[in-house]
Amino acid sequence: MSDIWHTEINGAPADFYAIARAYDITDPAIAHALKKLLRCGRSHKSQGQDVLEAIASLQRWVQMEDER
Repeated sequence: MSDIWHTEINGAPADFYAIARAYDITDPAIAHALKKLLRCGRSHKSQGQDVLEAIASLQRWVQMEDER
């Protein structure tokens, strides 16, 4: 079942959305960083670009928390 959105974990189908839900990740900036890391380098972007985008998402999360 492995494709751009789905993979298997111990034989059970899983995707980014199922993993985020399982861990109760609801903040969009954190969810975006998680998706970037889980899919790191598996699309049209390099691993480095995906890691930089995950970092940028987390930095934005910190910025928004500081603005509260």
